[in-house]
This record gives sequence, structure tokens and C-alpha cells, in this order.
Amino acid sequence: MAYKGIAVRRNPRNARLWAVLFTIAVPATGITIATDGVYSAIARVSGQPHLPTLLMYCCCVGYSISAFIMTLLLKMPAHLAKPLIVRYIIFFTLSITTMIILFFNIRADEADPLGMERAYAQSAVGGLFLLIFLGSFAAGLIAEARQSLQFARQVAATGGRPWLQLGLQYTAAGALLAISYCATKALSVVAAWVGLEIRAIDILGTILVMLGALTMTLGLTMPAWGPHCSSAKETLRQAITYVQLHSLWAELVAQYPGIALDKPQSRLVDFANLRDLGYRLNRRVIEINDGILAVQSQASTPEQSGEIAIQLKLPEGVVQTAMRIREAARVNSNRRNQFNPSLGSPSAVEHAASEEREVEATVDDIGWLVQLATALRRLPA
Repeated sequence: MAYKGIAVRRNPRNARLWAVLFTIAVPATGITIATDGVYSAIARVSGQPHLPTLLMYCCCVGYSISAFIMTLLLKMPAHLAKPLIVRYIIFFTLSITTMIILFFNIRADEADPLGMERAYAQSAVGGLFLLIFLGSFAAGLIAEARQSLQFARQVAATGGRPWLQLGLQYTAAGALLAISYCATKALSVVAAWVGLEIRAIDILGTILVMLGALTMTLGLTMPAWGPHCSSAKETLRQAITYVQLHSLWAELVAQYPGIALDKPQSRLVDFANLRDLGYRLNRRVIEINDGILAVQSQASTPEQSGEIAIQLKLPEGVVQTAMRIREAARVNSNRRNQFNPSLGSPSAVEHAASEEREVEATVDDIGWLVQLATALRRLPA
């Protein structure tokens, strides 16, 4: 909340930042009021034992409208959304004003919030107060669910921003759960009017609103933290691939030192040094491809590669290349740290490789090279 407050101070005309700030601040205020110490302090200072619950109800209504406005401003420019936002704010202001007037005309002595709800529901004024709260809360949630689903469909049609689409779907699901809370509570009020008390409805309503609040919070924040999860997943994938290719790269560099910028070290050193990972992985793929080109021009097509491929459960082309690397290692065993004269200088091999491969490694290239590293490890001696 403080972070967004600083952002609003720097850019006070940004309506989206204000909407995000209120969407964070309103439920945070309600949760703070709900804590035992704050709840008791407000009741004691005000002399109204149920005033904290009224404030919590107002926060619930405010949260539903602020979440709706936040989604609306994500969907369209502020000047287009302004007329609809003004109408909703007027509606909810009137609802909260009516709730406050009714609240101070209710007579109930129970101090426990749930007990207060049961006591209020039995009177006409108290029941009307609760129904206006539930109706206002549900109206905001319905508008939010409808807006989120429409916006999610638009995002899906464009084929971009998957985390925004998923976040909108979660927000709509959370709003529907919270609407179910409103329905169960309204049923509880009606039941109280006819002299029935169904405790199971209260418990069910509490569970639904907690699940709804959690799901909506996940949905509203998902567009912010979701892309970081994707980035972390991609970084982990690159790190695993980088380490998996170490043995293949090290063997090729041992045969053709000129293809590498850096000398091979242990897997542990590889894993510890993951700065500029994208560049390092791309460089490693290029160096391996250079070594493979050198091997293919030096070693002949191996025999019985098909049988070995079946045994290793790997493509035959992968096994053939692994066998060529193994054969080239035998040929070059007496030429350690020297390049094969028949292949020319290392720079010539790298030049030949650059003509065959694009500089940017593709996913298919990397997957094939990981299979090649596996085949090379599992080939019989």
C-alpha cells in the first residue's frame, strides 16, 4: 500500500493507480478492523459495540466497487470509463448512507459480530440493513464478475498477456464465490424473519466469503507477479539445460579447443556461474554446433547405430552423431589441444558453423543437443 501510495504521489492524475491503491487499502482496513484489539478499541471509544462491524461492512462494499473500477480502467481509457464509474459510485454512496441510517436505528445488545447478525435479522429494520448490505455487496461483485469475464474473452481473442487473462478468470471466480456468500446470508435473514435459525448457513457463508476473497486477491494481483513466475521458470529451464550440455561441450572442446571462448570446468562451477545465462547458453550451443560440424567432416557414418538407438530409446540421428564424436575422440587422442590439420584452423571451423546455423539457438536445437549429451553418456565404451 505504501509502495502504491508513493506511485500515486508521483503521478496523481493516473486513475488506474488510484483504483489499485483503493483496492488494496479498503480490504486492508477491513481486515485491520476485524482484529480483536482494533475491534474492541473502536467499540470502546465510540460507545457503539457494533460500530466496527458497520465499518467492516462498508469496507466489503467499497472493495467490490473498487475492484470493479480497477478492472474497468484496465479495460478502457479513464475518460471512457468515467460516466459508468460515476454512476456506480453514486449508487454505492447511497447504499452506504442508507446502511448507516438504518444501523443507528437498530436495537441490539449482542457484542459478538455473528450474534449481532442473528439479532439484527430478527427485526424488520435490522433485516433490511443486512439485506441492503448484501444487495450492495452482491451488485458490485456481479458487475466485477461480468466485467472480468468480458475482458478475459477480449484478452484471449488477441492471443496475448496470458497472466492477465488468467487473473481476470480468477477474479471472476472469486466474485462468484463471494456472491454465493451474499445469497446464503440473505437466506439466513429470511429464515430469521420466519423464526428459523440455520447455523450451517452462517458457517457456509463464512467459508464462501473467505475463499472468494482469497481467489479475488490472487486474480487481481496475478498480472503483476505472474510474468515473474514465467521468467523464473524459463531461467530454471535454461540453467538445467546449460548444466546438462556440460559433458557434451567439454568433450568437444577437449578435441577442438579453438571452438570455445572459455576453458571447460566442472559442472559445479557451471551451476555456480549463471550470470548472463541466456548469452552463456546460446554461446554453448553455438560452440557445440561448431564441434559437431568438425566431427561430421572428420568421422565416417557409424555402423549398427540403429540397434544402439533402439537400446538407448533415442533417435538414430542423435546416436549416429554421438558415435561420431566418440570415434573422433579416438582419432584425436594423440593430438590433444591441437586442431586437426585437415579441418583447417579453429576460426575456419567456426566460420563454417556460422554458415550452417543461425546465431540464435532455437528450442528444437537445444532439445536435440540435450538428447545428444544423454546418448554420449550412455554409449557403451
